[in-house]
Amino acid sequence: METHTYTIVVENTKEFEKWTVLIDDNVQTFYLKPKDATDHIGDILLGQVTNMVKGLQGVFIELGSPQKGFIHQKDLLYDVKMNPLQQGNIQKGQKMIVQVEKEAVRSKGPRLTQHIQIRGEHLIYLPYSHYIAVSHQLSIDQGEKLKSFLQDQCHAPEGVIIRTSAANIEKSDLICELETLKQRWIELTKTIDMDRLGAIHKKENQLLQDIISEHHISGIINLYTDHPQKISEAILPKVTIISRGKVGLEQRRIIDRAYATAINRKLVLHSGAVCIFDYTEALTIIDINSAGVSPKRNWEETAYAINLEAATEIVNQIKLRQIGGMILIDFIRLTNEDHKKKLLQYVKSCFQNDFMTTKVLGYSNLGLMELTRKKKRYGIQDAVIEKKH
Repeated sequence: METHTYTIVVENTKEFEKWTVLIDDNVQTFYLKPKDATDHIGDILLGQVTNMVKGLQGVFIELGSPQKGFIHQKDLLYDVKMNPLQQGNIQKGQKMIVQVEKEAVRSKGPRLTQHIQIRGEHLIYLPYSHYIAVSHQLSIDQGEKLKSFLQDQCHAPEGVIIRTSAANIEKSDLICELETLKQRWIELTKTIDMDRLGAIHKKENQLLQDIISEHHISGIINLYTDHPQKISEAILPKVTIISRGKVGLEQRRIIDRAYATAINRKLVLHSGAVCIFDYTEALTIIDINSAGVSPKRNWEETAYAINLEAATEIVNQIKLRQIGGMILIDFIRLTNEDHKKKLLQYVKSCFQNDFMTTKVLGYSNLGLMELTRKKKRYGIQDAVIEKKH
């Protein structure tokens, strides 16, 4: 079995807590956590319905804090054939257990869900969600076998999400993990005080857990930090944290070089072409400018070669910068249909080992390549957009 060296470097800057993830001394991505960030995603709370807004298709929830949360009707527990807001399933003053799905942003309260998730290393237990889901990174055959097996271990209304790493785990170990997650949920429900709104369960070391989960890290992590970290070993199964001081000189150079490139709007390629990254709230636009290139052969071949070079760097930067949501890439225009197909396939192949779910959709009517990528918080993209406000 292939082994890797995992390194996480945590540093404090004036604005951020900067986390760098390296695997075998290659920088995978950066997380820029604002100093004033509230880390509540995954928290489980007791809330109370204050008002229902049919126009917004959801309800506002009092959480015992100044900001109310919002829960869309698709995230409410109800019979799938019924609309809970129209059928009277939800009443003002009703109390419900909810989980934070999205952080509060400025004056906007947190986004909530009733579909509680209890996360494990290979499985995510769903106490009330009635379904079995499988990671998109598993083959259809692997997914169906695991789905069939775990279906027998769940009883309505339970469900489970099967993570990619589950494919390499013994069935007995999966059963053991699922039972542990079920027990964790039972213990949580015993602590609920129906007279007290607010947190039932607050997650610790959430960003570290997310990093370990997203990058499928197991074994030993070398954690370099310029300030003490409180790490709870109990919540990090099969991972050993070795806390160290300052990172070595060579790794320092590797990190600084990657970071300097990742925060720059423009990226100059070896060919002389330039990739320009522009972020908006709605989408990210990446443009390839070939003004500085002198073609050595016919322009179609030159454009195709530049596009392949740009694709490699763009995919790497999307991962480093944590770019998510809708992405449009304006490659240099190609007239050869075979070149266009090969470029599309090449971009898809570059994303095969992406730690986030990415879909390369094809070309738009205007010739732009369209992608969607699962959005995560604390990326460089988020930091740039936040600065605009």
